[in-house]
Amino acid sequence: DSATLLNVFKLDKPFSYKLRAGANGQVREVVADLPETFAYLLGLRVATRRVHHDDERRYLVHAGTVGRRRIVVIWRDTEGWAEADFVRDKEFVAAQKFAEGADQVLVNGSSLIREATALDPLFKRRMFRSGGAS
Repeated sequence: DSATLLNVFKLDKPFSYKLRAGANGQVREVVADLPETFAYLLGLRVATRRVHHDDERRYLVHAGTVGRRRIVVIWRDTEGWAEADFVRDKEFVAAQKFAEGADQVLVNGSSLIREATALDPLFKRRMFRSGGAS
């Protein structure tokens, strides 16, 4: 529940996620780069990092490898989405073929994307595990 720790229940706005950071006796809010942090914690060797748009919706897609496994990580803002938004999301991801050729597809937050698994629990495990990425 600390504002200085990752709150996986707030990953619905990954591009503007803020943490409270303290330095020199002062506390301030800083924007945390969740996609890059997750890639590091996962041990993802990023081959491509692309931004896509579905009208006003922004998608950040990392594709790379962890060991010999091809991994795709899809990030998008989902705050306030209703069922129709998730259906549109699923259709856009399928049309763009983000998951094509991947052994595993990870996505932030809730999803109707057939191939995808929520990355939130994995992010939390990796963030608070001692020993860093592996």
